Amino acid sequence: MNRYNDSLIFYNKALSLKSDDEHAIKMKDLALEQLGRQDEALKISQEVSEKNPGKVGPIISEGDIYYKKGDITSAQEKYSAALAIDPENTDALIRKASILCSQGRFSETIEICDRVLAKNPKNALVWLLKGDAYLGKSNDGLSNYKKLIDQYENSNDKSAAEKVNEVYVEDYKKAVDSYEKARTYNPALAITVAERLTGNIKKGNFIDIITTN
Repeated sequence: MNRYNDSLIFYNKALSLKSDDEHAIKMKDLALEQLGRQDEALKISQEVSEKNPGKVGPIISEGDIYYKKGDITSAQEKYSAALAIDPENTDALIRKASILCSQGRFSETIEICDRVLAKNPKNALVWLLKGDAYLGKSNDGLSNYKKLIDQYENSNDKSAAEKVNEVYVEDYKKAVDSYEKARTYNPALAITVAERLTGNIKKGNFIDIITTN
């Protein structure tokens, strides 16, 4: 008995009635991925995209599959293609921001998170991602602070180091504030937030979270 194999039968029945049902396509892709049939899932999304060039759902699904296959470049291209059709598509924006965050491009991540939160301020996962970006900025600031302290160790002029330290502390506070918003809107994220703050951030796993919720 395999529930994923059985689920495919019903997804196929649903798609026989409506071949462009985005939810059925997404869930069928996920079932195929669980069975290790990623290439088959990718082919389905590609075929649907070709038949429905104006729909972003299948394009985002393609990006998700590429991402899980480890092809980040192709995933980015698909998310960008989706945004070219619908610049304010929340799903594509979040995925783009997640990849940017994993690449250390924290300011760009925060900018996108703010765009999404302007429309939906209670999106807990976006607050979590924003917290990750601020924490990343803070960690970079701490690293720079330590370097500057070493550089000015024998000097009375430590103003540059102190300025960097102020930014590091401010970014850390913003990270904590963002995480608190995430926990407020989704209390189940409390442990996830704690893991972030203790340094247990698994870079690049954010798309895995949003594609399985």
